[in-house]
Amino acid sequence: MLRDMEPRFAIDVRESTRRAMKYRRGSEIIIATHDGRGRFDPLGDEKGHVFSLMSRLERVGFHEGCQRIAALIGLRPPVPAWQGSKGD
Repeated sequence: MLRDMEPRFAIDVRESTRRAMKYRRGSEIIIATHDGRGRFDPLGDEKGHVFSLMSRLERVGFHEGCQRIAALIGLRPPVPAWQGSKGD
């Protein structure tokens, strides 16, 4: 699922707390907060939720990011059956 060519983010245990986990990949840093219910980049203006994080890290669109998150947690959303209107 995740790209094999790039190194993965690793947790920075020394700089993480119970409320915020700090992850590093080279010079990139991402902090996932629990109380703030989101994530942010302390070196820039980037912030948001897990869906935008997946889109950013994997360089995919929002829809593809949602599908990848669903696959990571084992969720297979049902495909809705098309139902025509009464006149069809």
